[in-house]
Amino acid sequence: MGQARRKHFISPGTSIHCMGISVSEARTVKEKLLEFLRKQEKPLMPKEIAKQTGLNYNTVRARLHDLRKEGLVERAKEGWIAKK
Repeated sequence: MGQARRKHFISPGTSIHCMGISVSEARTVKEKLLEFLRKQEKPLMPKEIAKQTGLNYNTVRARLHDLRKEGLVERAKEGWIAKK
């Protein structure tokens, strides 16, 4: 007979890692990024956002695209800005 299938459960509070970032961490980074952008008076490029926030440049770029898909930020000619 076949082997018994093992069910996998994720306990509350467990971090799931994807591409080096935990799911809970990614959510936190998006929240920090959105909060930062809402405080800005002008659009900023990802490099400047990374420099001012201390976040990794590639992480900033990825989370900006996530936030854009969610309709929370937009890309202007001069950089990224939070939607009002």
